[in-house]
Amino acid sequence: MEKKILGAVILVVLVVFSCFPAYASAQDGGFISVSAGYEHSAATKSDGSVWIWGANRYIEKIAEENVSQVYAGGQSTIIIKDDGSLWWLWWYDDSGPIMTDVIQVSTQGIYSHTMAIKSDGGLWAWGTNSGYELGDGTNEARDESNPVKIMDDVIQVSIQSGTSAAIKSDGSLWAWGWNISRSGPLKIMDDVIQVSAGNGYLMAIKNDGSLWAWGANFYGQLGDGTTKWKLGEEEPVKIMDDVIQVSARNTHTAAIKSDGSLWVWGDNEYGQIGDGTRTKYDYSLGTIIIAENNNRLSPVKIMDGVIQVAVGDTRTMAITSDGSLWAWGDNRKRLLGDGTAITRLSPVKVTVIESELELTEAEPPEIPEAEEISVSPKTGDNTTILFAVIFMTNAAPVIFVLYKKLKIDNNIKIN
Repeated sequence: MEKKILGAVILVVLVVFSCFPAYASAQDGGFISVSAGYEHSAATKSDGSVWIWGANRYIEKIAEENVSQVYAGGQSTIIIKDDGSLWWLWWYDDSGPIMTDVIQVSTQGIYSHTMAIKSDGGLWAWGTNSGYELGDGTNEARDESNPVKIMDDVIQVSIQSGTSAAIKSDGSLWAWGWNISRSGPLKIMDDVIQVSAGNGYLMAIKNDGSLWAWGANFYGQLGDGTTKWKLGEEEPVKIMDDVIQVSARNTHTAAIKSDGSLWVWGDNEYGQIGDGTRTKYDYSLGTIIIAENNNRLSPVKIMDGVIQVAVGDTRTMAITSDGSLWAWGDNRKRLLGDGTAITRLSPVKVTVIESELELTEAEPPEIPEAEEISVSPKTGDNTTILFAVIFMTNAAPVIFVLYKKLKIDNNIKIN
């Protein structure tokens, strides 16, 4: 019994480290976590303050202190305070906490679905449910005032459009929703310490540090060196070893290895890989034609010293051990927070300026020829899952009432 309890405690610690490296060695006043929503981004600093930007607005502080976690959804931001209370920001800000005693949350925003884990391990869900994404066996939507309990003994949850996935304290991974044709939790595999749900695909880290993937793969987002989808009778494929955190979203993926190196792969239409290139598509004939293919089918090393990564639909954001925040990719609505609307093909450093406007442009760092790792698809546990992949669009963007100024600094070691 003592060994089982110790194992569960170790597993919880590993998951917390993988998902929320907020206590990593960031300097005082630096960023410790970042989340990339559909049309905005949010981050916390070591003083507990929350900062937000995007939707054509500059960066702004919207919470002063006592915030332990922040999540940018499709149209809103949700935070967990130090006391375990869960809050919507902006127009939901004055309504009081949605829930108390919360230790982790994953959200797609007010107009989608949200799942939260309480300190007793109970997993609760609310929001849209047309694709059975809540996992309660129905397709009836629920608002935040009437959440439904899905399962017990949960230590991590990750959701994406139409899909939900959770890990129990025994390391078992469970998934449900439209994209996997399940109205309730289905056991997928064992020995998992972190999961990240993408649009039609899942990425999971096992307790030995190995990274596994299955699902949609049109852009190479699984990272196995192919564009072959791993569906139906296909088993999960092993991607790489020594991984401590993974982030999946729409059509690209990023992972941090135990040495702090950051690796990115998949779609590169907006330069979200970060290696100085981008893929060019031709939509003029009514179909998608790749005019210049720089999608990465295998992981590419981008930078070192990374403690947390978050991918958005078309951008990537990373925090380094000194508390610096870096961003690259799509910047059409000031998503990157660098004070411009210029798409960045390589990382730019974002620094908040507390006084008047101080914005200094710098040339993006020179990036050597992209380095790729060789990946040989391998089979893992004897797990079979049917994906009914349905690519869904996010709902309308949220309106920001924010204003802040930034500067850009590009001193970074790129490998």
